[in-house]
Amino acid sequence: MQYLIDNLDSNDPAINLALEEYAVRHLDIAHDYCLLYINQPCIVIGRHQNAFEEINYPYVMKTCIPVYRRISGGGSVYHDPGNLSFSFVTRYDKKKFNNYVYFNRPIIDALNALNIPAEMNGRNDIVIGEKKISGNAQFTSLNRMLSHGTLLFNAKLETLSEALKAPPYQVTSRAIKSVRSQVTNISGYLDHSFDIQRFTNLIKEFIFGQGNPIPDYSFSEPEWDEIRHLADTKYRTWEWKFGESPAFTIENQTRIESGTVIMRLAVEKGKIVSINLEESQLTATQLKKLNNLLSGTRFNPEEINKSLDKLNFSRWPVGIDGNVIIDMLFSR
Repeated sequence: MQYLIDNLDSNDPAINLALEEYAVRHLDIAHDYCLLYINQPCIVIGRHQNAFEEINYPYVMKTCIPVYRRISGGGSVYHDPGNLSFSFVTRYDKKKFNNYVYFNRPIIDALNALNIPAEMNGRNDIVIGEKKISGNAQFTSLNRMLSHGTLLFNAKLETLSEALKAPPYQVTSRAIKSVRSQVTNISGYLDHSFDIQRFTNLIKEFIFGQGNPIPDYSFSEPEWDEIRHLADTKYRTWEWKFGESPAFTIENQTRIESGTVIMRLAVEKGKIVSINLEESQLTATQLKKLNNLLSGTRFNPEEINKSLDKLNFSRWPVGIDGNVIIDMLFSR
């Protein structure tokens, strides 16, 4: 039997990500489960991605769009109230692993019933023509698995595009890179009276069978306590969201009064381990002081600024100061 998980209509991304993890690790796997939810605006990156390489950091910070990391692989996705997320929790079966058509067939059938020519492509996305409307990923744990994805119904595509812009500098890492794709909204192919709630109900009908009763699974209060604890101690933490980014290096350059400054910066576990500035008048002592100050600092403009405020740039080459270093790391 397949159950529809009741998430109490939560639109908190940390809660919904924690709920998915709790479900795949703890629910009775003699049954299958489905979860449908809509998040507040946020970015969710894949387990093995570098948060700093995937997002437009200045824009995301300015617009207060939070960033989260999920337990499954795959690329970065943008969520907002115009984006429907779906999750399937089931017993692991090698025939289901990487078989996204198996899980997504009811969704494709629902879209086709609306005369939308949706299909799976070779990258496990659901597309309309050449444009992506759904990204998918999976996670396995012992004899259990999670297959989940998103559906762009009427999301703010301009915000999505701006928030997921690649950084302007050269980044080197072994992180999984997102495949940048053209995207579109499902609502553009429908009558304007077809809202996301009506669309969600249609998806439910095709997953559980049209006219069939939909059995709910409700978590007990002790289970909810564990889910909330997981959200607070993992999914809301900087250590998980940013600190789990694979090690990476950044290289950038800028012009100042005395010439060109080339910067190379190394980051591990989200913290700076070394910085090197190449400039003809920069002394080894000045560079050592800079390294001593920034080593161990989180790769975050506010915290880097705090460290740089302790440095007296008055005797440095004209044009190099804290603002220049911050701009080389975070400006667009």
